[in-house]
Amino acid sequence: MFHVSTGSVILHKVVQRQRFTLGKSRALSARDAVIMDNGEVWIVAHRRPEHFLSNAHLTVGHPLSRGATFESAVEQIRAFEAEFITEESAVEVVK
Repeated sequence: MFHVSTGSVILHKVVQRQRFTLGKSRALSARDAVIMDNGEVWIVAHRRPEHFLSNAHLTVGHPLSRGATFESAVEQIRAFEAEFITEESAVEVVK
């Protein structure tokens, strides 16, 4: 995964995730609310390769502000991507 603003590689590991499949979006296939192994809450976007340049990173993310909760990230995705969401997965603990 890459940081959406800086392009730097993110080395932290995802420990909890909830995926939203965006079947009605041309640009993104999914968005995830995640908690990283350092406790940060991130939103991750999975880009459709046919919509971006060939050298673009396909999995990008950004951290939410300090104090943000996993639940607030989930609600943010639900609100922002409401018209594109076709499936919402259960919360998954990644090992």
